[in-house]
Amino acid sequence: EDAAFISGLQDLASARVGVITGYATQEYIEEDYPDRSWVLIDTVEDAVARVADGRIDAFVGDMVSISYATQKLGLKNLKVAATTPYKQRFAFAVRPDWPELIPPLNRALATITEAEKTEILNRWVNVRFERAMDWRLVGGIVGAVVFVAAGILAFVLASNRRMAREAELRRVAEERTRLILDSAGDGIIGVDADGQATFVNNAAERMLGFGDGELIGQPIHDRIHHSRADGSPYPAEGCPMRAAFIDGEVHRVTEEVLWRKDGTAFQVEYAANPIFKDGRVIGAVIVFEDITETRALQDQMRAIYENSADGFMIFDERKQLIDCNPGMKRMFRIDSHREFIDRFFDFCPELQPDGTPSREAAAHHLDEALEKGFLRFQWMHLTSDGKPLPCEITLVRMMLRGRPAIFGNIHDLSELKKTEEALRESEQAMKTILSTTSDGFWMIDNEARTQAVNDAMARILGWPAEEIKGRTVFEFLDEENTSLMREQLRRRAAGES
Repeated sequence: EDAAFISGLQDLASARVGVITGYATQEYIEEDYPDRSWVLIDTVEDAVARVADGRIDAFVGDMVSISYATQKLGLKNLKVAATTPYKQRFAFAVRPDWPELIPPLNRALATITEAEKTEILNRWVNVRFERAMDWRLVGGIVGAVVFVAAGILAFVLASNRRMAREAELRRVAEERTRLILDSAGDGIIGVDADGQATFVNNAAERMLGFGDGELIGQPIHDRIHHSRADGSPYPAEGCPMRAAFIDGEVHRVTEEVLWRKDGTAFQVEYAANPIFKDGRVIGAVIVFEDITETRALQDQMRAIYENSADGFMIFDERKQLIDCNPGMKRMFRIDSHREFIDRFFDFCPELQPDGTPSREAAAHHLDEALEKGFLRFQWMHLTSDGKPLPCEITLVRMMLRGRPAIFGNIHDLSELKKTEEALRESEQAMKTILSTTSDGFWMIDNEARTQAVNDAMARILGWPAEEIKGRTVFEFLDEENTSLMREQLRRRAAGES
């Protein structure tokens, strides 16, 4: 506090100056002042304590950390003598074993305006900051008596202001925490070591059907977790929520039910995280999500997956087949769909119809699906008895447990191929009939324009078949037959017989 005024680091050439080991500040000043020696210190608290008791002359660090450390240690003989050109950014942190709080915290923090951020920073950074004035000189001019009186008054005022700031900071922190938790979409409940609710956010009250503050002080297990999905009692001794503040471990449950105030149940996923203070468990935070609609949709998808006539398959990012549906049993005439997973290429010919090896073609298609996200192509499979099974394959890229994967649909084209073959045979038979019969055939569209004629009709008309095609029928009829043809076309267009 009684140190002389300085304008910057350049005035501390002969002083003992401390910096935190491994922090960015150390890198900055060592780069800017390579010929200087610095006292390397492990923590900010140790650094400000050394300045306070004279073991070092000065310490270079960030304002927030210095402010916090001086308040924590109760140091009152320090001042900020100068600023540096170095800037640092700060972030809001969440315990690594409480990942469920990250999304709601991020959403709430995004609502804080720049003005509010500045206000919060100013409230934290409250170390006394003296600028370009030598207070020794001022003290000498004013006089010892006035200096002492002013010092006493300043101490009283500073103490009162500090306590007021601390109270305001606590109030703002509590209000901000409440706003953050109430803005979360997931239900969040805090319980003490006796399992009684100490905090319930809006989402939890809404999902459970309780009013504002109605659950506070209530035993959570008895109110919302007393029974299993089938209605049988759920002993508290086996409750994972309770276990979190008993054994101090994180407990995650993917499918259980919670009970509303009206006695109805809904499916949830939840995590129960213990709360520690001074090394002992004092309660737990329970974060839960209503998964009723999600489970219903999953059940519908599972029913489609297991009962579809089409085959469904899933490949991982290494292009390994890891699952398929029971439809594969019917399609490939096997006893278990597991056979298809274990022996995939046994159900493929060595070469595809275009001559590409099946293994090579499969790898290419999977790579293309991973790259493009969607791919559809025709593929030749074999049934268990070696018969060709023409298929249409659709591949779609998706995410599975946070990793890229491919969902595949196999559609059996056997019946379609049979129908196409029958149609080709029928067309060929018709062409043969039309080309060999002595009767004339003349095919026109709805506008009476010629689509095709057989050789016999061309001979009757005395025109080459190629020149008749595209002409209207009226060009080859007399006036009387033209009228009859127009009437027939009108009745046909009107749906009359």
